[in-house]
Amino acid sequence: MKHEIAAQHRRLDALFGAARGALSAREKQDACEALEALAAALVLHFDQEDQLYYPAIAGLRRQHEPSVRAFEAGHVRFLGQLEQLSRQAEEGALAEVAAGFEALAADFAAHEAAEEALLHEIETEIAAAG
Repeated sequence: MKHEIAAQHRRLDALFGAARGALSAREKQDACEALEALAAALVLHFDQEDQLYYPAIAGLRRQHEPSVRAFEAGHVRFLGQLEQLSRQAEEGALAEVAAGFEALAADFAAHEAAEEALLHEIETEIAAAG
């Protein structure tokens, strides 16, 4: 599971990079499309984590349930922030969007790292118990 989620995170990182590039170029249409593509990918990724991976973790490793719930709350927050940035981009406020996007990207990178650290910890627990 850890490797699959890490691979998905790298694909999302590429979409964050594409959105960053479009925002830097100050091309409204490209920026809006890049933000839309990122949002669609995040929805799929979060659905998979929230519906498939995290219920299993919370059920089998109860001690990690608070972390799982925090990750799920982060997913909702990220999508809300990205939706707001997309609306601002549609209005043409690309400089503001770029600044907000950088904050979102940094927060998401920390979120990814925390998820991957938890999965590594769970793998270590399983190996030690095995």
